[in-house]
Amino acid sequence: MLLLAFKENNEEKCLELLKEDINPTKEDKEGWSPLMWASFHGNEKLVKILLWDYQAATPYLKDIEIVKT
Repeated sequence: MLLLAFKENNEEKCLELLKEDINPTKEDKEGWSPLMWASFHGNEKLVKILLWDYQAATPYLKDIEIVKT
């Protein structure tokens, strides 16, 4: 349901479902996550909430090598 709400850009439903402690990093069959859908729709509010409150980018950071200069 969370993925569908983000796919449809239903901000009210997204916020409601996020409060229910549903995994915000789960991907759909095509590999799209709520963060990707929110970005696709240009929904800055939802993107910020996913990044700051739910650390939704964390699964994508595991493959990044940090280089110290």
